[in-house]
Amino acid sequence: MTTTPHITDAEIKSRVQLELRWAPNLNTTQVGLAVTDGSVTLSGDSSETRSRTRWPLSSV
Repeated sequence: MTTTPHITDAEIKSRVQLELRWAPNLNTTQVGLAVTDGSVTLSGDSSETRSRTRWPLSSV
């Protein structure tokens, strides 16, 4: 049987924050990030159209 290692909300948040730093044209000071029970919620406003698109989070 294969088990998946448990990743804490704090670890997920840290990984998402790292990925957001690499998002082109995204002012991360205007982005709110919350993680609850493994679910990530991003909030905020952005004037850049490209930053409204979805991108894969490879390390999460």
